[in-house]
Amino acid sequence: MFVKKNKSPTRRHVTIEQSRANVFSYRSNRKRIEQGTGRLEKEEPKNKSRILVYLPTYIAFIAIVGSVLFAITLSTSPKITIYDKSQNTAILRDKLEYQNAAAELLKKSIFNQSKLTINTNSISNQMRSRFPEITFVIVNVPLINRQPNITLVSAKPTLLMSTQSSGAYILDEKGKAIRKLSDVSNAEQLQLLLLSDASGLHINLNQLALSTPSVQFIQEVVGQLSAKGITIQSMTLPTIPQELDVKPQNSNFIIKFNLLNNPRLESGSYLALKQYLDINHITPSQYVDVRVEGRAYYK
Repeated sequence: MFVKKNKSPTRRHVTIEQSRANVFSYRSNRKRIEQGTGRLEKEEPKNKSRILVYLPTYIAFIAIVGSVLFAITLSTSPKITIYDKSQNTAILRDKLEYQNAAAELLKKSIFNQSKLTINTNSISNQMRSRFPEITFVIVNVPLINRQPNITLVSAKPTLLMSTQSSGAYILDEKGKAIRKLSDVSNAEQLQLLLLSDASGLHINLNQLALSTPSVQFIQEVVGQLSAKGITIQSMTLPTIPQELDVKPQNSNFIIKFNLLNNPRLESGSYLALKQYLDINHITPSQYVDVRVEGRAYYK
């Protein structure tokens, strides 16, 4: 009886051990099977194939971003357009100087090389400060291409003013000194009337040398006399304030004008007196004075 009882537990022990061994063996074999079949190794190829599938999308996205970034940048070689009614800007300065100056301003700041950050007002102000003959600057930022278009509006050269202390300058319609005569190689092509200053006036570039009304007065007098066939030989600002002395060609006298009066009335007074003098064969030896409105005197 004791033998029989002892054998049964032994079998159960063996069975349990075998069961445990089988369980352990199953799991161990399963793991080996999985490793043997390469199931774990197949996860990496799946990730690689997924990357390959989306690679064209990544490339397209990078290309689009790069294109956008490239499109919003600006070239440092702008296109220069000059608006000049008198067509004299090319005489005053070579267009290449404007081109180089504008390119320098664009290269000077990295913010000026982007459509989103370019400071058009700063470029405009600096161009006008550097070139006194330029009255207005328009900086156009293109929508599609990268080359900015800079339009320059040029002043009209009006007078050539010579001073004893500052030299000779070219003045615009407003009386501003826009160019020094010595810096213009072919200034004679401008065919400007010479206004000499005897009052000791000092001129600075890019500043008013004459008031705008004075320039308009001179232009009106020149126009009125030219309409009657009278050619002007010279014009002078004497030491007497607000006086303009005009000398007709082939004459020994001057015409004294007052810059504060009406130029048409003063010109009319001289023309009326001239008609009288021509009829009576009288030639003034020194001057004709029309500074008093409605009157004319001669000597």
